[in-house]
Amino acid sequence: MEFRELVSKEVDRLNGIIDHISDFANPPRLDFKPVNIKECLEQSLAATIPKSPANSVLVRTDLETELPLIQGDGTALVDAFNHVFRNALEAMAKQTEKIVTVTMRPTQTADAAPPWVSLFRTTDPGFRRT
Repeated sequence: MEFRELVSKEVDRLNGIIDHISDFANPPRLDFKPVNIKECLEQSLAATIPKSPANSVLVRTDLETELPLIQGDGTALVDAFNHVFRNALEAMAKQTEKIVTVTMRPTQTADAAPPWVSLFRTTDPGFRRT
């Protein structure tokens, strides 16, 4: 690699870091409104989990059919799910059997807050959120 190419790539990398820091300093305004969390989740799964047999990721979903609407920003929720699923895929990269399980059910909390619980599991013992 030529010095010019190396400098160009490093400048691009540093610009990316600066953009990332700027995003944290100036977070986007969220547009809170009633959102169907199940639709956000399904949109994210469709966008992030590979469909080709070569990547062979088994996705198991257990989603309540009638989840309550939640107050949230649909775009931000899809982005958040995208990050979780990409992290799961990275955690399983070297595994031969890749399974992602997503369960979403309404729950009742002591303070009667509008509830939902999401549960993500992969076959990687290092990645588990319940």
